[in-house]
Formats: sequence, C-alpha cells, structure tokens
Amino acid sequence: MAADNLNLVADLGMRVRELTLLHDVTRILQRDDLAAISNWLDEIARAIRRSWPCPDEIDVRARLGTFEVAHAGDATHPVRHVAEFVVADGRTGRIELAYAHPDTATLQPPPRSALLEDITEMFKTAVDRRLVIAALRQSEQRYRSVVEHQSDLVCRYAPDTTLTFVNDAYCRFFGKRHDELIGRRFTELIPEADRMDALEHVASLIKGESPSVHEHSVLLPDGTTGRQQWINHAIRASNGEVEELQGIGRDISDRWRAEETLREKEARLHEAYVRIRSLAHQLMLAQEAERTEIARDLHDDVSQQLAALGIGLSLIEGRATDSEFVREEATRLREVAIGLAEKVRHVSHELHPGILQHTGLQSALASHCDASASQHAFLLQFEARGSVNDVPDDVALCLYRVTQQALRNVAMHANASRVWVTLVRVGKGIELTIADNGRGFDASARRAGGLGLLSIEERVHLVNGEFSITSREGGGSRLHITVPITWTGLTTSRA
Repeated sequence: MAADNLNLVADLGMRVRELTLLHDVTRILQRDDLAAISNWLDEIARAIRRSWPCPDEIDVRARLGTFEVAHAGDATHPVRHVAEFVVADGRTGRIELAYAHPDTATLQPPPRSALLEDITEMFKTAVDRRLVIAALRQSEQRYRSVVEHQSDLVCRYAPDTTLTFVNDAYCRFFGKRHDELIGRRFTELIPEADRMDALEHVASLIKGESPSVHEHSVLLPDGTTGRQQWINHAIRASNGEVEELQGIGRDISDRWRAEETLREKEARLHEAYVRIRSLAHQLMLAQEAERTEIARDLHDDVSQQLAALGIGLSLIEGRATDSEFVREEATRLREVAIGLAEKVRHVSHELHPGILQHTGLQSALASHCDASASQHAFLLQFEARGSVNDVPDDVALCLYRVTQQALRNVAMHANASRVWVTLVRVGKGIELTIADNGRGFDASARRAGGLGLLSIEERVHLVNGEFSITSREGGGSRLHITVPITWTGLTTSRA
C-alpha cells in the first residue's frame, strides 16, 4: 500500500510538472512581441529543463534556422528524445533532450516524448501565426503607403455611393479633410447634370458588368467645374453581394478644357466652312446665270449683227464691179466678219452649253471632246457606258464644266499625245474619268498651283461628289470623279 501511495504521489508530481510546463510554454507564446520569436525557443528550452525530472541530469538543445540554444549542454551526452518541425517561412527546427547518465533516461516514461512533440507543435503554430500576422501588417503598410502617397485619386464607397475611404490625393483635389468626406456621397461632388450618368455606371458594376473607364465632371473648391476619369470595380462578399466599390481616378481637367476649346473652335470653323461653301455655291450659281445671260446676248444680238454685217459685205462685194480694190476689201472684211461670228458662237457655247438641254449629257460631252481634239494636238477617245442622260441638271452641268476644265488643263500643261474620257453609270451614281499620257505632276502639291483643279474640286463637292487625282512626273495623270445622281441640292437651270 505504501508503495502504491508513493507511485501515486510520483504520478501526480509528474502531472503537475507537465501542466506547469504547458502553462509556461503557453504564456511564452502568447506574448505579442514579434521581435521576440528568436527568444521564445530559449525560454521554452529553459522551461523544459526546469520541469523535467532530474533537471540537473539532462541537457536541452534547441534550434530554429541558424539560431541555436543549449542549456547545461554537453555535446557528448547522448540524445534520447527529439522533436523536429518546419515553420511557414521554410526554416527547420528541432528540440533535443540529452541525458548525462544512461540510467537517468530509464526514469523518463514514454509520455514525455509525446509531451515534447506537443510543445514543438505549439511553438510551430505560434511562429506560423506570427509570420502570417507580420506579413499581413507589412502588406497593409505597403498598401497604405502606395495608396496614400500616389498622385492618383483612390476611394471606396458603399453601393449607395457613400464614401468609406479616401486617400490624401482625393482630399487635396477637393480641398477637404478625410472626416469631411467619409460618410458623404461622392455624387454630391458631381454637377447635377452628370449625377444620373454616374449612378447608372455604379448600378452597372453592381449588376456584374466589367469595369470600364468612366468620366464625369466635378465641382471644384473654387466653384468652377473640372473633369475626372475613373476605373471602378465592385468588391463582393463570399455570397456574391457587393459590399463596396473601389475607384482609381485622375484629374483630366486640363485636357478636358483643351478638348472643349478645340471642339468650340471646330464648331466655329465648321460654321464658317458651311457659310463659305454656301457662298461659293451662290457665286457659282450667279456665275452660271451671268454666263447664260452673256451667251444669250452674244447669240441673240452680237451674232445677229455680225451675220447682218457679213450679208451687207456680200452685197457690196457683188456690186463693186468697177473697182478691184473695193471688191477685194469687201471680201476681206466679209471673211473677218465670218471668223468673228464663229468665235462669238464658240464663246457663247463655252459660256452656256445649250447642247446639254437639247441632246443630253452624253452627246454634249462627245461633241465637246470632238471639238477639243480638233483644236489641239492630241488624240482623244470618249466612251460612255450605261444610261447617263437622266442625271439632274446641276450634276450634268458640273460634269460638263469639269470636263471642259480638265481638257483645258491637259492642253495647256500636260503635253500629252493621248487622252481618254470615260463616263460610266454605276448604280445610283455616275463616274467620270479623264486620263492622259502626258508629263504628269506632283499631285500632293496641286493646291499650290492654279485655280483649275481647285475649281473642279469645288464644283464636285457642291454636288456632294468625290474627287481624286493621281499623277506622277513623267507618268501621266488620272482624274476620277464620282457623283450621286440622286442628290437633291439646288438645281441650276439649263435655260
């Protein structure tokens, strides 16, 4: 009985030692001193040695990475108990118990090895937890440092647009403190006209649409209006609900103002351009009307008078039998009158092509091409494909005038031996092409030349057509014009 009581006391004493050791280890590991991790192992080794039976007979050696401690250690003592572990950052560690005398080891029951394993597991868990906490704190510090010190504006806000976080750049932009902005809806900082658009953008993100660049105006501290550009995205909880939204923005007020100024200038320039085009159109209409009037006067008055003059000279020539000089002079004057009448007829035709009214565009162009070929030293081939006589009056007159001017340019500048004029009906449009094998020119510098090509281009634009010219020095030229025949602009009468 006495022996049993002694064993019971011994067991109770061992249990007290174990509980004391676990309490000491727990207390050591609960300290929130991240810099003391290297000291934990030393204190745990001391606690193990204090609580172990026969503490004067054992050595405790502990290591974590390159850090190593030993208490009452003698490297020659045999190791009896070993517990190894690996912490989260990859460092390995171990705790060893060595006994000074082999018979001392027999006094340590097997559960002591399990206790040593428990202690190392506690130590490993605590170290891993501290490493994670340290990493999180460092990550948070880096995040805050980046957010607070960057020039971009950063904010977080609830789905109802209430601000929950703003960085320093955001505060500086609006000239307010953090506490003046947190809890306030950011839509209050937007002009009322832009608020609905901003709310619709937030709603689209909450619905799950992909983040996209969004711009809106903002109210500046000085009372003026600025402009910001944002990229926002939703932050969702584990259940998929949107908890917050985060945005990164930048001030684009200077660019926006410059663009607004440019748009205003472009609008004014467009208005001026429209006025100029309208004026040019009116001038061309007035020019055509004046040409028609001059042509009518030449045809109805001057030509008739020249014809009468020729008839009179013929009568004089027939009756001047008594004087050879009178007869010869009358003949000469009659020939001059006939030549002058022909020139007047030609000028009248050039001023107002009445042939357009009587025979149509195709015949008028064919006739003009024949006349040009007879007057100049080049071969001219005219070809028409498709029905081209149902075009509006203004389009027909435009194509006729363009052909006149183009052939005049070829005669004056191209030094060509062959010219091709092609008129083609293409769907709801008509195409005119005038090509030559002349010496060509630098097409990119045509605007620096005379008014011929400029007048062609302006006429084509006035009937909503397209104009292009290709040429190279020594390689001839090609003028191509496309005009829609359904254009319903102002009509120039052929009368």
